[in-house]
Amino acid sequence: MNQKSFVPLAAAMGIVLAVSATPIASASSGATGVNAPAAVSVAQGGAMTAADVDKIKLDKSKPTEVTFLHRYSGAQITGVLEIVNDFNKTNPYGITVKLERVDGNYNDLYNKINASLQGGTPPNLAQAYQNQASFYRGNGGAIVDMTPFITSKTYGLKPDEVADYYPLFLESDKNPQFPKEVLGWPTSRSLDVLYSNIDWLQKLGAKAPPATLKDFESLACKASDKAKGTYGYIWRGDASDFAAFVFANGGSIMNTDASAYNFNSPAGVAALTMLQRMFKNGCAVELPTSESNGEQTRFASQKLLFVSASTTGMPFYASAVAKASPKFKWTVSMLPQANIAKPKVDLYGASWSIFKATPSKSWLRGCS
Repeated sequence: MNQKSFVPLAAAMGIVLAVSATPIASASSGATGVNAPAAVSVAQGGAMTAADVDKIKLDKSKPTEVTFLHRYSGAQITGVLEIVNDFNKTNPYGITVKLERVDGNYNDLYNKINASLQGGTPPNLAQAYQNQASFYRGNGGAIVDMTPFITSKTYGLKPDEVADYYPLFLESDKNPQFPKEVLGWPTSRSLDVLYSNIDWLQKLGAKAPPATLKDFESLACKASDKAKGTYGYIWRGDASDFAAFVFANGGSIMNTDASAYNFNSPAGVAALTMLQRMFKNGCAVELPTSESNGEQTRFASQKLLFVSASTTGMPFYASAVAKASPKFKWTVSMLPQANIAKPKVDLYGASWSIFKATPSKSWLRGCS
């Protein structure tokens, strides 16, 4: 993420978090508590506007602590720490961001957030995929529409700062089920790609990773030898991998208005049929849920020719291969396609979403 753009964005996040975490007697009475904002009138059930946000005044002498629930690790957490520490030192609003890490994957983070919502103790800010943010929004309005805070003249982002982000990234956090709302901010995105053992491919007579799904399946089958425990491809049980194959076959997962799933289209059926055929012919193996990061370990020990996974994992694959013996060449490429002239890839990533405080403390409880 561009740090220049993050600072005003973090301020906007901090404003809503400080407000939603502040004990307020009423929207029109003398507000008291930590970093209490000036009175702003918002009708019960009405939508907050950028003008409402502009009226908020924060008192730096009354500090506000914001809890950020995440699962960053490795090089990622180093970058996040740099940005958060800079914000904590330089923001003029008396806001301090406190990082709280969930030791696990995104499912573990999702489960922890759901438990906190049920217990009435949600985090102020957390990583969330778009489908998760939509679930939070649709179940009691647990997260905040960030639109008025982003567009606020006082606390929001300037046009040139918004321009720092790819439009597609910004659009991904606008769920069609909730028109004109922004349910998260795209702090990172990655692609589902194909990790390939180059040396192994050359032994099989291929000069480069497969460009088509037909070649992918053929090479995976040539590489597989169940007796030796080697396979062309490993299935990780990841929804993103399945989506990536559906896209590669020219299909989609949902209708454009998000009213229904459509992965049972011809493209979806073709993707699933290919995977079933690969398992039937011994060209693929399933990764046990108990085998943490097993796809990386097996790839490094040359038990796998191909792995489809996120570009986020590249440093981890590089580290695993660097420790391997014997050494081998490997690469990352676009997932093979059914129609190479019109390629489609799976772009995804968790955004940062803002959660409302408990009903007894939330100034935003009347906004939806």
